Amino acid sequence: MSDSSHEKAAQVGHGGKSKSPDADKRSLSVGEAITEDHGADTGLKRHLSTRHVSMIALGSSIGMGLWIGSGLSLAKGGPASLFLGYCLAASVVWCVSHSIGEMSVMYPQPSAFVQWTGKFVDPAAAFAVGWSIWFLWVISIANELAAANSLILYWTDKVNIAAWISIFLAIIVLVNVSAVKIFGEIEVVSSAIKFGWIFVIIISMSVLSAGHGAYEPVGFKYWNETPFQNGFKGFFAVLPTCIFAMAGSEN
Repeated sequence: MSDSSHEKAAQVGHGGKSKSPDADKRSLSVGEAITEDHGADTGLKRHLSTRHVSMIALGSSIGMGLWIGSGLSLAKGGPASLFLGYCLAASVVWCVSHSIGEMSVMYPQPSAFVQWTGKFVDPAAAFAVGWSIWFLWVISIANELAAANSLILYWTDKVNIAAWISIFLAIIVLVNVSAVKIFGEIEVVSSAIKFGWIFVIIISMSVLSAGHGAYEPVGFKYWNETPFQNGFKGFFAVLPTCIFAMAGSEN
């Protein structure tokens, strides 16, 4: 039998129907590991150490919702609603992190979320996930700039808003286009500051709650009087803040 006959016989599937090469490629998209990834065909190298990666992961889990949105959410929903909202968001993040850990160990892929979606769901869903992640981070940058501007306006409004946004945007771009090691060190310092300020806030709020200077002790006054402000409406009002505060933990 000639080589062409062997090739034709190999393409004949069950039931006497031939299979095209395109069908074989489509079958690899769902149910089997996808080995082709154009994003990995570059000269990039791994220069981030475990210290860098750990601090980046720690810093990404501390979002603006914790610093800026918690006060307004506390007034809208009450302390019990805010506590339950963070517990619910944290449980989802905990489950997602475990799932990602298992998949990354069993199927290590350069473009993790996109390729996992293409493997376990559908290539069309992977396409949507990839663009959704891109859109998420574009929106996050704009949100970060707006939050930074809100903090600056607390102290002064003499400088134009566009100037502050341009300055912070230039800083973000310079940090991201710099060398990988410089980017990693900046992330370590920034994450350490964010994590350290959590302890400062906890200590400060504990002192104010216990009574300090002209302030009377608060204690568990609001827990006893209005644990749930505005009922279920208040609880659902604080959920976006709780979820947004932990967004990015999967990275």
